[in-house]
Amino acid sequence: YFYPEELLHQAEDLRAALGLTTDHSYLEASLAALPIRDKHEILVTGRTLMQEEGIQPGPRMGQVLKEVELAIVTGELLNEKAAILAFVKERLND
Repeated sequence: YFYPEELLHQAEDLRAALGLTTDHSYLEASLAALPIRDKHEILVTGRTLMQEEGIQPGPRMGQVLKEVELAIVTGELLNEKAAILAFVKERLND
């Protein structure tokens, strides 16, 4: 998720050139299974957090958005507005 798809394929090609086992189909399947491919696909933005949760722009907002992104990518959190807002409220109350 954190690396461009082209770079991942280049890494597989390099593994093949070194005589190592490669599996482009596994790579493709893994990428296809991701709930999001880019942080811009997250259904809640910083603007949403400002409007609905009163979070001010700054490092804390950035940290919360990174936590949301990671939780979505790892399958801990659905990319749904209500779920994300509940997740954010929980994080802010910690």
